[in-house]
Amino acid sequence: MHRKNVKTPVILEFFVLPRRLRMILFLFLLTFSGIMFGQDEATIDSIRNAIATAESDSMKLVLIEESFRPMVLHSAQEGLEITKEGLRLAQKLNLKEYEAQMHYNLAMSHERNRSPDNAIEEYLKSREYYKTVEDSAKLYDIHSALMSRYNDKGDIDESLRQYDLAKSFIRSGEFLQEAKLNNRLAIVFGMQGNFELAAKYFRNNLPIYREAQDPYGLGFTHMNIGICLDEMGQLDSAQYYLEEGVKWNRQANYPTELALNLRELSHFHTNKNEFAKATIYLTEAGEILEKNGSLNELSSVKSSTAELWLKQDNLDQAIKFAQEGLDISDQMNQPYVAKELLRILSSAHADQENYERAYYFANRRLVNQDSLFSTENRKVIRELEEQFKTREQQAQLEAQDKLLSRQKNVNRLAILSAILLLGILVALFMAYRQRQKKNELLKKQAETLKELDQAKSRFFANISHELKTPLSLIKGPLEMAIDRSGNNKISSDLKIARDNSERLLNLVDEIMDLSRLESGKLTLQPVKSNLYHLTSRIISAFRSLCEIRKIHLTLDYHLPHELEAEIDIGKFEKILNNLLSNAIKFTPSDGSVKVEVSSPPDDSGGVHIAVSDTGMGITQEDQEKIFQRFYQGDDKGTLQGGTGIGLALTAELVKLMNGTIKVYSRTGHGSRFTVSLPLKTFLGTVLAKVDDTANDTGIQEVEYRPVSIFDDQPSVLIVEDNKEMNDFIHSILSPYFRCSQAYNGTEGIKMLARGTFDCVTCDVMMPEMDGFTFIKKLRQSELSTRIPVIMLTARSLEEDLLKGFSLGVDDYLTKPFRKNELIARLNTLISNKRYREEWVKENKTEEKVDSFEKTQLEQAEQIVLDHLSDDTFKVEQLARQMNYSVRQLERILRKLTGLTPSRFIREIRLQKAHKLIESRRFATIAEVRLEVGIPNASYFSKIFQERFGVKPGELSSLKNKIQIS
Repeated sequence: MHRKNVKTPVILEFFVLPRRLRMILFLFLLTFSGIMFGQDEATIDSIRNAIATAESDSMKLVLIEESFRPMVLHSAQEGLEITKEGLRLAQKLNLKEYEAQMHYNLAMSHERNRSPDNAIEEYLKSREYYKTVEDSAKLYDIHSALMSRYNDKGDIDESLRQYDLAKSFIRSGEFLQEAKLNNRLAIVFGMQGNFELAAKYFRNNLPIYREAQDPYGLGFTHMNIGICLDEMGQLDSAQYYLEEGVKWNRQANYPTELALNLRELSHFHTNKNEFAKATIYLTEAGEILEKNGSLNELSSVKSSTAELWLKQDNLDQAIKFAQEGLDISDQMNQPYVAKELLRILSSAHADQENYERAYYFANRRLVNQDSLFSTENRKVIRELEEQFKTREQQAQLEAQDKLLSRQKNVNRLAILSAILLLGILVALFMAYRQRQKKNELLKKQAETLKELDQAKSRFFANISHELKTPLSLIKGPLEMAIDRSGNNKISSDLKIARDNSERLLNLVDEIMDLSRLESGKLTLQPVKSNLYHLTSRIISAFRSLCEIRKIHLTLDYHLPHELEAEIDIGKFEKILNNLLSNAIKFTPSDGSVKVEVSSPPDDSGGVHIAVSDTGMGITQEDQEKIFQRFYQGDDKGTLQGGTGIGLALTAELVKLMNGTIKVYSRTGHGSRFTVSLPLKTFLGTVLAKVDDTANDTGIQEVEYRPVSIFDDQPSVLIVEDNKEMNDFIHSILSPYFRCSQAYNGTEGIKMLARGTFDCVTCDVMMPEMDGFTFIKKLRQSELSTRIPVIMLTARSLEEDLLKGFSLGVDDYLTKPFRKNELIARLNTLISNKRYREEWVKENKTEEKVDSFEKTQLEQAEQIVLDHLSDDTFKVEQLARQMNYSVRQLERILRKLTGLTPSRFIREIRLQKAHKLIESRRFATIAEVRLEVGIPNASYFSKIFQERFGVKPGELSSLKNKIQIS
């Protein structure tokens, strides 16, 4: 097939391989530009005759150079032989340029023979000449080819070095050369299994090909992005890019590439068990290749079609297509394709119980596999076979007389052997059946345990929801009553009730943590932190309580104060909080509690923490069960009260951190809990202590009071099945918004159909239609697709949050929530919606968002996240990395979000800061500020409070409440 104006490489071989390996080899073959398959044999014969009858050596050399590509594509070995002849002639005629080109052609021939070491050797020989003449274009080709070959060998460092060298030879404005190099870099990452980076570098080429109006480049780039996304499990995006690839390849009118793209799309639908669609795409791919005469690819498409029929248990069709593919692969000498086709034929005939044919194809497959050895290995094997045959003939002549006399014994031995073999086969069959039954039983038991585990997880999630909703209705009105009551006796009583609601909420969270630990959903998130400051801050939160109870609290810190550790701060806090609260709980007035931090006694590395008290002590019987879940001492014991959750959770968290926990106690003489954590520690810089329960030292925060920021009262739809909670939300919002109420998802959809709203709040767990289904239906409606939604729910599991965001939720707030934060979040969502609508109206553009624009928004978000801690990162850099002008970037962001680019960057920084503070991943607010690229403390405090209605320090302290039973 002739291809016009090919500026980019193409991927065209080795379809029939395991999915992951096929992907990598698919990328590997993205090395040739202008490759043609299915060469006409008559044309090849004409080339051979022209070279053989050339009048002079110089004419023969020119013909060899001009005919290299069709020859090597017809047969790699033939290309290798003819190029060796060209090298001999170039050296004989002392033509250095042709000699360098022959070395280059030899390298390409070795590539076709899959011999990277030989290819590298020839490329390096060719490079010496082009360095002397300073041919930058050729040097670019050589270094980019070397990049791929070193990658084939697994030498990633050298491959990346060759990438840098090749890039240095790209002249300014050579965007297509840059795109070609991006392809090769994507190959490197693809072969390492890093499909995320591979997709990123393929994506970088899309603006280049659009600018060049290159449909071929757009076709294969979309296709490769789709393959990467498919490997990453992003199926919806993968389907979009694969279908876009088909569209561009049709426009480019490149039949072979189109067939390749259709085949990848069929694989995608096959993996989703959408066999009808997969069949349609494979059928079209086969028709295109048959019409085009591309036999190399046609055999592999036949193989895929046979595999597809085999998966659908249509054995006749599977055999038909596999046999057709095998005939072609035999004709084209494709051992790798033939190997897969023989597997399909053997399997299909076995399923039809045609064991004779199944054995025939299985045996052929073994022979085929043997044929993949090198030529030298096959030669050695043939020599050994000849020697064996000679010796066998001699042995037969010598033993001929003996055979007659021993025939009887041989017959008996044969009969006995047959009986023995039959017995072994029967025993093996029975053992196989027994093992199969055992495996089936184990599989059923595993499925039952999985169902029980899922049921238990649902139970805990539902219990959490049922408890958190009434807790919200207790805590919320208490907070409002405290605000209105002032500082008096009533206010003091209300604060006691509020603190106890916080305590009950903490117990619910501990139950959920235990559930997550058991299901493996609670993972470590270690960060670098100063251990002394972290421990001091946790202990300081207990000092006022100890003063009230007249308990002496001390810290003995035996490690360097500048010692830092990689530690999950949130889980470390829970461990120390639980041990301290337990010690204080059982210590009488005038007693003492001491925390010691030191190196482990056995010098094993890490940190050793001991919490001692002078309380009543723990009996030996209780010590053996104290870390069991929900265990409580009996009435006669010393360990009484509590829920039996805190110490069990502490032990599980210590185990998660690969540590150990022990208890030493005598009745009447107090207790000592010791924890050893194998943390990675190192000496850092001595820092001034930062109290992260406030914002930053010297920052005076103004109390946030919610205000109406709109001239009118925006309309808000409240979708909540619990009437009391619905009314409570209504009472909070009604001074600032016009509120309507719906008591389930179905009712909410009807109200949205009858009127317009500026924002929607929605619960997750509701009768008739749950929150996720409600959001999905809302986003499918053209009238409601852009209405912002904030979910108010007691379900705080990470998978619930991710599911909500994937359906189009704009914000997520867990119960119990703070009044000010809810109002601040609603103000932000509605403001952004109105900014967006105003911009769309002024610019007279469609409000509908296509999938490409969504992809651009995701790319912008990722770029900002990649530069999050860089406080110098500005709008101009974001626009440059997205290959847009600032004006184009603003147009996209204003249409999609209503935000200017600078506010877009700030919003991402603030959202990340909120998550970091809530997760307790950093010991201080100052560290969070630096992590999100906002170094100015007062500015950060101001914009954070405006955005979320709560101070950074207040949010931090709310996540660190002390709970004492």
